[in-house]
Amino acid sequence: MTTLSLCWVDDALANPCCRASTVCYHHPRLIKLKVGQQEIKIGRRNSANTLHYHIESNLHRLIISRDHATTTRLPDGRFMLHDYSLTGTYVNCTRVYGCAILNQEDIICFGHPYGTSVLPGQTVNAFYSDLKYRVRIAFCYVTGTSTAAVV
Repeated sequence: MTTLSLCWVDDALANPCCRASTVCYHHPRLIKLKVGQQEIKIGRRNSANTLHYHIESNLHRLIISRDHATTTRLPDGRFMLHDYSLTGTYVNCTRVYGCAILNQEDIICFGHPYGTSVLPGQTVNAFYSDLKYRVRIAFCYVTGTSTAAVV
């Protein structure tokens, strides 16, 4: 069985122009799809649907859709990211076209400042974001009563 962790990168702090805007954080530092869990839903706080994780940008207020993205566990142990947003979800600077398989060390960014003009499948230049995450996939195995993870 595998687990998926999205670890917050936040390279926006590296940009001096962004520092003042990132005083208050509205996003988790870790998004995790645990053993036995089939999906995680990610979106804005005012979503009518039940979400597992709420995220909002401190840099661009309306960059996140109510129901922005979902990550699902596939039968073969891999993970798929589904994008349902207006401004896009990006894997390694390429806007997801419907869905994308996630790989170890991929960089996911939820939203883009000019996302409404970026076509699905289009690659953009690297950009600063406070909603950037690194993919970590761990392979877990159960021995007796404990669970161990191997990255």
